[in-house]
Amino acid sequence: MIDRIDALTTEQAMRAVEILYGLLPQELWETNEAPSLVRLESVAQRISDEAPDEIRTLVETLLSEDDRELKGECAKLVLSKLAQQEALRPYIEEALERATTPHKSPPVVGVIGLIVICLISCEFKCEKKGEKNFRIIYKSRASESLKAIADLMRELSENALEKLGNIAGIIRKLKTSSTEAKTSSSA
Repeated sequence: MIDRIDALTTEQAMRAVEILYGLLPQELWETNEAPSLVRLESVAQRISDEAPDEIRTLVETLLSEDDRELKGECAKLVLSKLAQQEALRPYIEEALERATTPHKSPPVVGVIGLIVICLISCEFKCEKKGEKNFRIIYKSRASESLKAIADLMRELSENALEKLGNIAGIIRKLKTSSTEAKTSSSA
């Protein structure tokens, strides 16, 4: 399964994550329902507010409409992590199958980042083998999600990390020039 995930294109990986989120039965979630997109947006904002700069850059990039390649790479990492859970494999298989068939519409890029952040922040509980006692526990506290996102960041390719570093550098320059402009206009 990992080979199939690795072989996905950027678009297919994003689509697979989007499809998987919709396929996961509500009863697998600890609360008996998947977190709503509104809740995911709220948690993502808290994560962004509390994150150190380098993680904030990743979160903000995931939530933006930009950098499809980074979203695709993160989607593959999330799918690979979830594939370790035996109870989720049938859903991942179906998501991969659907994602690799031709589609007329592209994945909803803004939603992909929310789903990646949600799924990477989940823990899994299985009291016995099999799906009946399997639960997906969404860790909605920003502090809990930050660790999972930092772990995800460590697995990103050098190219993705370099791109994030460039984005962070640009953001720092913009903030610095904005602060300097405010200071000189005040003087």
